[in-house]
Amino acid sequence: MSQQYTTIVLLCEDRQHEVFATTFIETYYRIHRRRIRVVPYPQGKGSGEQFVRKSLPLEIAAYRRYCNHIEIALFAIIDADVSTTDEQRQEINSAIRDAG
Repeated sequence: MSQQYTTIVLLCEDRQHEVFATTFIETYYRIHRRRIRVVPYPQGKGSGEQFVRKSLPLEIAAYRRYCNHIEIALFAIIDADVSTTDEQRQEINSAIRDAG
């Protein structure tokens, strides 16, 4: 990622993921915090993993709308609490396919 992005969109389960991801992006990619937009996640209400899985197709559609006009990147973060990473990947791919 040698480009300077106008916006980084961060889709995550909870505050812990948000802090980890923003610190990683700021440190590794040297992108200022003001350029990171965190999609509001449900704080203490429902499954964060389910929120990410349902929101990801919408965020991908938005990314595809804007990626030709502005420099934008999308980061989606979930953990594998109850299933393996391969199962999580399959569920996410299925949700994206189902959304078209």
